[in-house]
Amino acid sequence: MFCSLKRKIMLLILSGLIMAILSFALYISFPTIMDNAIKKRLVINEDSDSYKYWKDVPVPIYIHFYFFNITNPQEIWDLTSKPVLEEVGPYTFREAREKVNITWNNNGTVSYKQIKRWYYQPDRTNGSLYDVITTLNVPMVAAATKGKEMNEDLIYLALEEIFNHYNTTWFVEKTVEELLFKGYEDPLLKVAKAFMDLPYDKFGWFYARNDTDDGEIVAYTGENNIDAVDEIYSWNGMTEVPSFDPPCNMINGSAGDTWPPNQSYDSKITLFVPDICRYECKFLNQF
Repeated sequence: MFCSLKRKIMLLILSGLIMAILSFALYISFPTIMDNAIKKRLVINEDSDSYKYWKDVPVPIYIHFYFFNITNPQEIWDLTSKPVLEEVGPYTFREAREKVNITWNNNGTVSYKQIKRWYYQPDRTNGSLYDVITTLNVPMVAAATKGKEMNEDLIYLALEEIFNHYNTTWFVEKTVEELLFKGYEDPLLKVAKAFMDLPYDKFGWFYARNDTDDGEIVAYTGENNIDAVDEIYSWNGMTEVPSFDPPCNMINGSAGDTWPPNQSYDSKITLFVPDICRYECKFLNQF
């Protein structure tokens, strides 16, 4: 009886020691196991769990457009009143994103183009695409601004002659559809195309943008460093953009499709936005 009890006590002690060792080993190795599990899910490759969500974003993305309708254009022109603006909208579109031309590089990066498509959502819109908006004549304002920058009397005279010849005004009345995706013809664009290589024949904020890509993006997959996952390495072969002065010309930040692990609600993130050719910083609690 005594030997049997002693054996039981020894077995209990031995079991306790084994459990303690296993628990300590698990405590030491758990962060590594967890990091490897997270990396396996978040790293961008065809075998990861997140790949299909990265390639074709399944979450519905809605973009809301608002316009400021100018209600007193004649009074502004006559210098008798300040602008009176009426906010209209939102005009809502669902944005779909699809990555194409995906190429895996040997340096832990992936190259791709992302096609964006916008679909009008009348049930989420306050108004109609046929609403008429009185707004600034952007081509005319752009031409005048460029002429002012050049500061040449000959340019001033030429612009004045062109404006008078085409009877252009500082304000135009266009539908929301024309101002966004459909675009509208403008005589100043036709004149400009005769002297320079313009990519568009109409003006519209998103004219000829539907069903097009943002250019070639090269981003880190996170294979070599999970904290750099989805960070952009280059855009259209550039690591800096000529549109801004340093440091605003840097191409850095995430493409916005996935994030590194261990982010908190107050984490600061950096996004590169091809639409404005620059990056911007935000806190996660701002999304």
